[in-house]
Amino acid sequence: MKRIFLLLISALACTIGMTGCGEENKEPGNVPLTDITTDRADGISLNVRYGEASANVKFYPVPPNATDVKFMLTSADDSVATIRETKLGEAVVTVLKPGATTVTIASGNVTKDIAVTGRSDVTALAEIRLETDSAPAEGTDTTLIFNLPVSKAIKVKASANPRNANTDANDYVTFTWKSSKPTVATVAEDAETTKAVDKTGTITAIAKGEAEITISCGEIKAKRIIVKVD
Repeated sequence: MKRIFLLLISALACTIGMTGCGEENKEPGNVPLTDITTDRADGISLNVRYGEASANVKFYPVPPNATDVKFMLTSADDSVATIRETKLGEAVVTVLKPGATTVTIASGNVTKDIAVTGRSDVTALAEIRLETDSAPAEGTDTTLIFNLPVSKAIKVKASANPRNANTDANDYVTFTWKSSKPTVATVAEDAETTKAVDKTGTITAIAKGEAEITISCGEIKAKRIIVKVD
């Protein structure tokens, strides 16, 4: 009986020893990374018609307590877009020109790709807004009426709405300035404002009579300006 008891004690000690050995072989606190999530899973698409544009990206390890995580950020085409880590778990993607590429966030064998697109959008002109340096004699939602003496000149500022309106050919819209009777009143865009968002022009009273000044861009026209020269 005593022999059997000793054998049982020996077997139990061996079992405990084996269990202890197994636990010693494990790496305490090691949690493998299984995935990377990001708030830009649907990709990034930015309009770069007017120059480079940037977007922030946040990314997270899965599981959150994964160990030995060292993120590497790369772009498949640095000429289209770059990615730069700004702080732990955050980066900025800068799109430099129209095109498509992929930025990648990686740690070890785990990677997360984000599709990046640079666009060159055309924004349609909705309306032309006007401002003048002189108050009109009469003004409505559609017409401004000025009473001017001969040789009097006034300034008019025409602004595109939206302000980033553009065309296929240019990053800005161009306006056509026209007088129905140049012998009564003339209008011309100031040369220095040709490529500006806001265009200024000068209306000059020439002789007695009445003329209509039109400022337009394609089918879009600003409110009518009636000049009555005394």
